[in-house]
Amino acid sequence: MSTMPCIDGEVILGVDTHADTHTAALVDPLGRTLATTTIGAGRRGHRALLRWASLRGQVKVAGVEGTGSYGAGLARFLALEGVEVIEVTRPARKGRHLGERSAVVVCLAAARD
Repeated sequence: MSTMPCIDGEVILGVDTHADTHTAALVDPLGRTLATTTIGAGRRGHRALLRWASLRGQVKVAGVEGTGSYGAGLARFLALEGVEVIEVTRPARKGRHLGERSAVVVCLAAARD
């Protein structure tokens, strides 16, 4: 996990979802990376993820990959918590650089979209 100091104001959450874990990134409104983490999927993980993000700023918007599959539960949870959820599609393989495909790259793209 990487992190910058807590900030005041709004942060944007991006999440790359998987069956057992979700990898998340926070960016500020200018697109600067503030923090990244990987957390367990499931209700406890959803609560912990929002708590982690909220320590760094107000989460109003989240870009979530896989809202129809692995991210469905997270998307519902965030929406119930008042966070606007935007479905983000996985980057095309053709557009990715060799070795660039990682959960952190995807969640940063989700946060910045």
